[in-house]
Amino acid sequence: TTSTLRIAGSKSVTVEVLKKNPYRPDIKPNPEPVLFDEASELIAFSSDRGEGSSKADRWSKLSSVQIKNFKAIDSLTLALADVTILVGPNGSGKSSVLQAIHWAARAASYIEPKKQTEVISFDRLDYSPSSEPLKTAHKTELLSGRETPPTTVVFISSQEEDELSAATVKIWAARNRSGISVSIDGGAAVTPFKQRTELITAYIPGLAGLSEKETILVQPLLRRQAASGDAGGVLRNILFNLANRQPGEVDYSAAEDRVAKLTRLVQMVHPGVVIEVSFDEREDFHINATFLDERLEGEKRPLESAATGVLQVVQIFAYLVLFRPKLLLIDEPDAHLHPDKQERLIEALEIAANEFQVQAILTTHSPHIARGASHSSKLVWIKNGQVVNEDDETIMALLGWGGLDKKILFFVEDENTQPIRAILKQWPHLYKQIAICRCFGVDNLPRNSMLKGFIEDNNLVLGEIGNHG
Repeated sequence: TTSTLRIAGSKSVTVEVLKKNPYRPDIKPNPEPVLFDEASELIAFSSDRGEGSSKADRWSKLSSVQIKNFKAIDSLTLALADVTILVGPNGSGKSSVLQAIHWAARAASYIEPKKQTEVISFDRLDYSPSSEPLKTAHKTELLSGRETPPTTVVFISSQEEDELSAATVKIWAARNRSGISVSIDGGAAVTPFKQRTELITAYIPGLAGLSEKETILVQPLLRRQAASGDAGGVLRNILFNLANRQPGEVDYSAAEDRVAKLTRLVQMVHPGVVIEVSFDEREDFHINATFLDERLEGEKRPLESAATGVLQVVQIFAYLVLFRPKLLLIDEPDAHLHPDKQERLIEALEIAANEFQVQAILTTHSPHIARGASHSSKLVWIKNGQVVNEDDETIMALLGWGGLDKKILFFVEDENTQPIRAILKQWPHLYKQIAICRCFGVDNLPRNSMLKGFIEDNNLVLGEIGNHG
């Protein structure tokens, strides 16, 4: 059934009322849609797969992105692959890249189709990169004057015959400083951004855990909270929607396919893990979510009791399967994963990027993620808000030696490095700048031109100490 909601001072909105049944893999659901009019039913906007979707479908993969005047970044140009891995020391600007891209995309989504600008109050924004967003400009604050520097993000895509198309998003402070003023230009390239029914970007920060309980959210509210980066508060809702009929779906075949894809991707990282979710509207007030793990003898356990590393992987792929964003932005997914799982994660992301036609950008400190990536992925070393190096071999070597955030590489012949560490610790400031690398013999000291090149290019100091007595 369909109804029309008329909101004061706004347009009429047509909504479709659908029954949401729990997903049961052991029971084949009735292929005939059943319509209800009870108060407990979910309301889903009928435009969710309509005009907004067609606009998002006009998206072209990005060849690069440019960011100016945001947090640690003064000006940066980042070339993109299907999977782009950002490495670098803490405070280098890696997370700033993800936040700037997401903020620009979400702010642009508020601009109406026939307009190029919009003023958005802070309480309307579904994502803010800071509790004080006007203080996120590089070494200054955003101002309202158009003659002042805005935060700028340029989304550049390659078209046919090597022609480039770019959508430029600029953000200033609103005149009363109670919000932001956003503009977008770039011809046809802006069309995918100017809609709010599909997520162009999905931002996945580190997951600290789940909320204790979740009630069912209508889809516009779910999208809003998911866009905010509040993963722990809506993960059960995302899983519930993923496993149930969506607007325009006449049976559960698409839902079963989404569940199968999620399970396959999660099990590439965590074999034997299965997620189950249900909601009985006659009995339940909160969504029930459980997981099975073969290592735990197949006993169902509440989802919130799962290891953080399991929840992190479930979150990443649940966002991808349900929302199908064009850009998947993942901040340090290795934080709660064993090194073996880290390598499996990057392999799964590469497969998912090809299958879902999504571009993933992730930050990491892990040499295991870099080592697990194929040559189709791109490694980028960022330092002080700038791209320092894009050579995969150099970056993997520095990650392996622990030298990305150090000024000195100290190669030690002996296996035991404790004596030299004890000496260096007498000068704590110096010790923090040194990466000590065991060579297990002086003959194993790197001597190739690659080592010489990146030491010279990146202003590193090479030291060697051996036992010749």
